[in-house]
Amino acid sequence: MKISKVVKKGKKWFFIDTCQLTNDIGNMIDEVGFGNDDAVAFEYETMVFECDKDGKVKSWVDLDKRNYRTESEAKRGHKKMVKKWGQE
Repeated sequence: MKISKVVKKGKKWFFIDTCQLTNDIGNMIDEVGFGNDDAVAFEYETMVFECDKDGKVKSWVDLDKRNYRTESEAKRGHKKMVKKWGQE
């Protein structure tokens, strides 16, 4: 599962990405504490990055993130993140 959306808030653009954490090497790095340590025991993740209007990410330092155990939680969480970071 992968859902991505570009949203605008004020004068800035944000890339919101929700995906299933299926990369075995990435998961192992997380588990030993060198990666996203709060993703351990969660299968899905939403992250927010600043981007341009075309969705090209300016920096891969996440501005916001959330992890989920199930796909349905991840889909709901993605919608919440879009609402939070989208146009007011």
